[in-house]
Amino acid sequence: MAANEGGPHVQLALFAEKFIRGAQSGALSVINIIDGVTVQGPSLNEMPSFSLDQLMIFVNLWADKTKGRYTIKLRPQEPSGLYGDLIEIGPANFTATALGVDIARSMPPFEITEEGTTWFDVMLVAPGDEEGQILTRIPFNVTYQPTVTLQQPGTS
Repeated sequence: MAANEGGPHVQLALFAEKFIRGAQSGALSVINIIDGVTVQGPSLNEMPSFSLDQLMIFVNLWADKTKGRYTIKLRPQEPSGLYGDLIEIGPANFTATALGVDIARSMPPFEITEEGTTWFDVMLVAPGDEEGQILTRIPFNVTYQPTVTLQQPGTS
């Protein structure tokens, strides 16, 4: 049996440029889904770090049999394999009448320092639980493109 067989279940987990919520319907429209970027910098060997706080994070969960108050957090795993500190992205309150939970907000500050794919584990964390439960993973790929121009031999 799967650990979250009774929920919650992930309908959506991604980064994007922005979102629009319908005034009448409340429906969420996600604009420009972003799964990575190309970073340019002056060094041949060292990529400049940058923050993901310009992006929006979206997580939509369906409760199923899940009830109670939780916190949704991201656990980053850098391309080198190292895990970073948990990043809180919002509360999730699964009540008897709530079918699910939407989190649509600006990404909290997080510095990307390595080229490659950083994975963000989407974690469901109960009060008093330090570990939490992994619901899914979001990839974010970074390619580094140096802007250094190499001189050809014999030119000045």
